[in-house]
Amino acid sequence: MRQASIAEFSLNVSLDYSRPVPFRDARLEDIATDFCASKFGAYAVPKEINLWNTNELFSYEMSIPIFNKVGSIIVNSQSLTVSIKQARTKENLELILDLIFEVVDIATLEQPIKHCSVSFGAHVLFQSAGDFEGWMERYTSLSEKVLSGGAVLSLKMPEIRSELRYTSEKSLVHPKGVFLSANTVTDAELKRDLFDYLGKQFEEAANLDDIRFSYSKT
Repeated sequence: MRQASIAEFSLNVSLDYSRPVPFRDARLEDIATDFCASKFGAYAVPKEINLWNTNELFSYEMSIPIFNKVGSIIVNSQSLTVSIKQARTKENLELILDLIFEVVDIATLEQPIKHCSVSFGAHVLFQSAGDFEGWMERYTSLSEKVLSGGAVLSLKMPEIRSELRYTSEKSLVHPKGVFLSANTVTDAELKRDLFDYLGKQFEEAANLDDIRFSYSKT
């Protein structure tokens, strides 16, 4: 199995409400104020918090930039979404997960969540150019016309009544790197155990794709 390290990764978590929330019940000012007053408030950009609202029903959206605008918290009538890009280390991931749970605790409304969507993407670099070429050879050897390729795998996850969709392809950012992605939608409760489980499933899918990755140290 080929060893690789994550150069950078992104994480997107979205909670979809069972029914749309009207503007009057959205508590947008409270959410923004409480988040900025929380222990994660230092990562927000308060002066660039944006509220877009066209009526008093369901046509609104609030965006809170975080982490120097490489991430955001978005609240609208149908969902709560936290997105982070350009993270690198395992410590970054732990901080992001702590922030997500803080946001959910602050912003979740008194109504059922229909489902949770989780998307993870990572640019990974092999230990050598030879490892990259060796991994890619199973595709480039098919024809002179094939410049690169990748895999698509779907893993069963009966524990959370869902499946994980995994893909790999040549990175557009790193010439000798591969971009890995994993996506799932589940009605399982959003808890730390869920992310631990999804992380293990992602690693298993990458292993099946002949990649054993580790997080960057810096």
